Amino acid sequence: MSDHEHEPGHGHAAVAEQHADPGNGLRFEKEELHFFEADDRGAGQHIGLLLAFIFCILLVLMTAVTLWTNKHKSIGHDPQAIPGSSETTGHH
Repeated sequence: MSDHEHEPGHGHAAVAEQHADPGNGLRFEKEELHFFEADDRGAGQHIGLLLAFIFCILLVLMTAVTLWTNKHKSIGHDPQAIPGSSETTGHH
């Protein structure tokens, strides 16, 4: 082994400096915070648009199924149905 392998290199000194003051490397610059806030706001707007789009699609699908179900009612011939109901009289 050479002497160079046992010497602490530049990386060891940088790690030692960070351990000496843990708050030093954890702070963000103001410019980084502004970029983060802008990206966060944009992501929130996109998520809101996605949820609104999904809501509209589900509303249209549920309305279509409700209308189709009401239009295609069948007349049941259940002998245990409530007397006078639309199932036994044949009225819609």
